[in-house]
Amino acid sequence: MKDQDASKMFTYVRGACSDGLHPETMKALGEMRRRHDGQTRRSGQPYIVHPLSLICLALGLGLRDDSLLAMLAYHDVIEDAKILVSELDTTNEIKLDVECITFRKDPHETKLEAKRRYYDNLIKRRNSAIGKALDRCDNLSTMEEDMTEESIIKNVYETHYFLLPILKDAKEIWPVYANQLHVLRFMLKALNNTLAAAHGVDLTGPIPDDETLLKIFGG
Repeated sequence: MKDQDASKMFTYVRGACSDGLHPETMKALGEMRRRHDGQTRRSGQPYIVHPLSLICLALGLGLRDDSLLAMLAYHDVIEDAKILVSELDTTNEIKLDVECITFRKDPHETKLEAKRRYYDNLIKRRNSAIGKALDRCDNLSTMEEDMTEESIIKNVYETHYFLLPILKDAKEIWPVYANQLHVLRFMLKALNNTLAAAHGVDLTGPIPDDETLLKIFGG
C-alpha cells in the first residue's frame, strides 16, 4: 500500500470522526501520524496503515466509541516511538486501555508466564480486549508479508490458545458487544486456521503442556 493510500485512509477516518463526538480520537489521529512518521513494515507498507486499518474495521462493525478508537490510534505508539503511556495527551481511561493492550515481559517471567498474565489482564478491560481482537485480525491478514515463519507459528498458537478463549468469555461479559465479538472471533478463527494449515501447525489436539508451550514461545 502506497503513501497516497495511507493518506486516503487517514482522510476517511478523520472525516468519520469529525462529528464532534470523537474529540479524543481526533487528537489521537494527529499524534499517531506524527509518532509513526517514516516508519514502515517489512513489506515497505507505511506503518500508519495498521492502526488506520483497525479503526476502519471498528467503524465497519459499528464500534464508534471515542475511547476505543483513540486507543486503537495510540496502541503501538508506546512500543514503536519508545515513549511512556503517561506522556500521551489523553484521558486516564484511554491510558489504562493502552497500557493493558501493550505486551510487556518482566525480567523474572518466562514468555509463557508473561502471556498468561497479559491475557488475564486483557479480559478485565472491554476496549483492550476488543482492540486486541481487531489488532490480531489485521496482523494475521498481513503476516505472510511481514513476519518470519517462526513468528507466524508463535502467533497462530497464541491466537488459538490465549486470544480466542478470552473473546468467547468477552461475549458473556459484555453482551451488548456480542455481535461484534462473534464476527471478530469468526474472522480470527478463519485466518488462524488458514495460517496453521499453511505452516503445518496442528491445532486439533489438547492444549499443549507447559514444557511444549515454553519451547514454542521461548524463555
